[in-house]
Amino acid sequence: MARILVVDDEEGIRRTVKMFLQEAGHEVETAGNVAEATERVAGREYDVILSDIVMPGDDGLRLLEIVRARSSLTQVILITGEPTVETATDALRLGAFDYLPKPVKKEMLCRVVAK
Repeated sequence: MARILVVDDEEGIRRTVKMFLQEAGHEVETAGNVAEATERVAGREYDVILSDIVMPGDDGLRLLEIVRARSSLTQVILITGEPTVETATDALRLGAFDYLPKPVKKEMLCRVVAK
């Protein structure tokens, strides 16, 4: 299956999403912020990066820019608890594969990652 990096500043969300994706057969790592995610991306290739947008420090849109500068093959899925048309437009313009509002149901998450 896929090698996935889950990035969210909320530990409970990271654990839950990791569990959902591991149950679906994926290899999953986590990061608590963009700086930690950037370190992981520098040392390893991922098929999918699933990231919250709103986090302390750099946000998920900045992570998307960093990933796009490094690889056009890694699919980035952005998730947010504060969805707006502007944020969705920015995410897609910057090359996000998908944009999902929180809370994301397990079935939807697994379906989007499988695509």
